[in-house]
Amino acid sequence: MSSSAACGRLMHQTRRLMLLCAGPSRSRSLNAAAAAAAAAAAVNLRPSFSLAQGHARIQSYSSSAQSKTNAGNAKSSAGSAAVGQAPPRSSGKQLVFLHRLAEKQAMTSITNDSSSITFQDLIKPRELRRALFSSYEADTDWFVQQLAPMVRSRGASVQLFVSSSPTGRGNTALSPNINMTPLTIGKTSGRLHGRLMLLFHGSDTLRVAVTSASLVPSDWGVLENVTYYQDFPIEAKRPTVTERGLAFQSTLMNYVTQLVAHQPKDDDVDDRHPARAARILKELKTVNFDTVEARLISSYPEHSNLETNGCRQGLMALEQALQAEYSTLPAQVLNSPIIYQSSSIGQVSDPWVTQFATACNAGAPARISGESRGSPFAIDPADALKLQFIFPTTATVSQALQGFPEGHPHRLHFFPRYFSSTFPRGSLFDYQSKHGNVLPNSKVLLRVPDEQSTIGYAVIGSHSLGIGSWGNGAVSSDSKLGAKATSKPRMMRNFELSVLIPGTESDQVPLLKRVAVPFCLPARPYSASEHPFLWLLSHKELLDE
Repeated sequence: MSSSAACGRLMHQTRRLMLLCAGPSRSRSLNAAAAAAAAAAAVNLRPSFSLAQGHARIQSYSSSAQSKTNAGNAKSSAGSAAVGQAPPRSSGKQLVFLHRLAEKQAMTSITNDSSSITFQDLIKPRELRRALFSSYEADTDWFVQQLAPMVRSRGASVQLFVSSSPTGRGNTALSPNINMTPLTIGKTSGRLHGRLMLLFHGSDTLRVAVTSASLVPSDWGVLENVTYYQDFPIEAKRPTVTERGLAFQSTLMNYVTQLVAHQPKDDDVDDRHPARAARILKELKTVNFDTVEARLISSYPEHSNLETNGCRQGLMALEQALQAEYSTLPAQVLNSPIIYQSSSIGQVSDPWVTQFATACNAGAPARISGESRGSPFAIDPADALKLQFIFPTTATVSQALQGFPEGHPHRLHFFPRYFSSTFPRGSLFDYQSKHGNVLPNSKVLLRVPDEQSTIGYAVIGSHSLGIGSWGNGAVSSDSKLGAKATSKPRMMRNFELSVLIPGTESDQVPLLKRVAVPFCLPARPYSASEHPFLWLLSHKELLDE
């Protein structure tokens, strides 16, 4: 079988924390057999592709958009990259990795592949002296086991923030070195959905990792996930000076601060976890982030896109990050489709999609074609933007699960608003893994002209497609989003964290070599008879098959 044929099938800071900073110094494992691979499939499944061919044009944006850097970062030194200028050339190193799947889950191409990593590869526990994790869920037994070499080290400490406690208790000591804290998120049903790892290796290195994966074994061997990481030197005498580095540092510290602000307010809360987080915040000030090749994008529960402690959120953060990198996106990128692969699709409608696409254009107005809605529209398709929302069909999920074993489907979510007349059904494309019949937990926003292009950008992390993760466009009068918005600001429900990785013409390595994606391109659009996998509606149907 040819490779192309195989692809076709297939976050209110507490006063106590401030004083500490200023002072001295699920338990659910998924069924590993659920997504067995097709053993006879080819090793290299991704065909070459061109995203420019057949894609619609959009009117170029001629005004010079000036980005506003995060509060406190506007005055950076001469080492800063000036806003509006071309961003610095990348190092060419790979920044985003796939997760190495168990051999029975996929082709051998990802079980021993330099573009993939294991959890142990990432955390390097024998070198770890301090760490902070945030995760949607955690298999605590597995997590403690993974950290075993570090736990034996004297003075080592780990703080884990989770969305809810697998034990049903509040602040919990998983071991003398490891503390777990479930977050309390006000009156909303929001969750800690952002996945962050701050890994202090030895005395001189911080590894920052942002991932789509939770701290459960299935996300590190069964399901498709993506992880960005970079190592940074700890140099108290050489602080960060570049605009991008300062913005990264500011957003990172604000995210940790928001985590601590949402800790339980119980009387019996252990004093160790805020102290640990405070030490980490203090140490983050000594890290030099000048070599960072990404920008952080965050969302916090019960916040709109308006600034929080100087950091903009959601769609505004995405727009601002792109403006800081490009001011105006290159024409080749503007002419490329917006590809968004997400294992969860929430509340989405044509008006919101227009706001989302405007953010993806760095503020250039977006016009959505009738094809995105799946019905006639009063805009010439030649002047409209192409959208590709990648999510598996019911048939794809059924085939991957081989009879629908319990345990996997809850990782795929699709809001029933799909049946609304304003849902952009025409933008749905099937998920086809490069590695056989493997289901995704990844979230990837991609804008790139073709496979060999160095220009474009990718966003990976925890942000799912929908208002709950990104908010809407009614934000502020100086935003291209806010100028066109008519609705009230929509509060985001979850903690989210993703990274934007830009590519430029001066780069020496194609963007897709620096950012590994798990799905085949070009993606295949849904046929008229196909539907997205809807858990509540499809569960019984698939069990009956």
